[in-house]
Amino acid sequence: MMDFDLLFDRSDLPYVLKQAKTLSKEECRAIYNYFEEYKPKRILEFGTQYGCSTRVFIEISKWFGIDLEVHSWDINDQIRSDCVDRNSFTFHKEDITGKEKYIIDTFRPDLVFLDAHPYELTKNLMTVCIEKDINFMCHDVSMEIYERAKLRSDNFTNKSLETKAEWELFLLSELISPLIMEKECFENEYFIVSCFRDRYGLAIIESKIRKIFNNIVGNGLFIHQKNTKVVYTVIFGDKDRLKEPEYIDEGWDWICITDNELIKSEKWNVIYVPLSNKCNLDVRQKYKLLKMFPHLFLPHEKSLWIDGSMQIYESINELEILLNNSNIVFYSRGCNFYQESKILTERTQNKDHINNINKQINNYRRLGYPEDSFYAATGVLLRKHNEKDVVVAMKKWWNEFMEFYSGRDQLSFSFSLWELKTKFDFIPGLYPRGNRKTKYFKIFGHNGKGTVKCR
Repeated sequence: MMDFDLLFDRSDLPYVLKQAKTLSKEECRAIYNYFEEYKPKRILEFGTQYGCSTRVFIEISKWFGIDLEVHSWDINDQIRSDCVDRNSFTFHKEDITGKEKYIIDTFRPDLVFLDAHPYELTKNLMTVCIEKDINFMCHDVSMEIYERAKLRSDNFTNKSLETKAEWELFLLSELISPLIMEKECFENEYFIVSCFRDRYGLAIIESKIRKIFNNIVGNGLFIHQKNTKVVYTVIFGDKDRLKEPEYIDEGWDWICITDNELIKSEKWNVIYVPLSNKCNLDVRQKYKLLKMFPHLFLPHEKSLWIDGSMQIYESINELEILLNNSNIVFYSRGCNFYQESKILTERTQNKDHINNINKQINNYRRLGYPEDSFYAATGVLLRKHNEKDVVVAMKKWWNEFMEFYSGRDQLSFSFSLWELKTKFDFIPGLYPRGNRKTKYFKIFGHNGKGTVKCR
């Protein structure tokens, strides 16, 4: 017998699932499989009703030994004690329409479960989850329910006034892909969608980049926020020595994420994260993913990324002003993109990487990337990393980086901003080569073995 069947038979879930408008056994199995992979620690549920689905989350989390926190919202309190223990989760009797982004940002969920139905609320929650790469599930996505919603949508110019329709599938077809109407499982550039058409229907929407991130660090990377701004770096292995800043501005958190337990610091908040081998990525690719996607794990509004080879020695507060005009700021090397690309190939020893750089450059030239384009330095990145234009640009950057993998991310960064027409600004001054410094940063070469700071 499968583990899920054991759980099902040994609990009172069969009784709970007999209640009206709740999950089927097969939908529960899909949730069980999701929990087994992702191990979510915080779920936000919208549409509590009797508390049946809440009970499912709690029972499955106990089975896996997950310390789960569930917050559930509804405008009515219909919770039944024979379905769920009120003390096992937090119930919010509140209409959060218009507050969706605030709720998501405040609670920082690992998973969102949508079963509330109102058009505006459901659309807003889906939109926030999509923009922030938060995995979510939607109940009531059967074709029968969709046809009912579509019929009502044809009769209502203002769908927000229609309160008797379940809008989940209707909105998924608009916001994710109309393929959800035809296929039970599919994926596009950014999402993996699985639909279970049993009884009322359940859809599970997984962010591809979130899935990769989870396969690298699991669900153990949780950052405690003291300020709205953060300086962060990542050091995997012993390639770099963490450098203590010579100057620390108030109002910034300082975070170093590493898999090296020898790295210690009196000024940085060092967060140890053992790397997983679930995904087929090398260490450099794993490092780049955390560099490119701070919105996946940093709760802050603004972030300053610095490479592990760098040290801050002056106040960085004045850099923040640059974010008044754009959401992403960085150094330029002040040289021609194609000329610098040629230099890269001359300095690269890996033949596969040389071939990929040449393919990349030829492709960008074919797509019309201007000959006189700037060449970015990505060792320092100042971002409002939660803003939509930044998240979209980072996804484009990652896709280009992975398609033409050479270990270098500068080429794909410059092109991605150009193709998406992303607004950006330069940090004053040029990014130097070698062991030199700018106004704010000292730049060192990468270290060999035995150079981490220990105590």
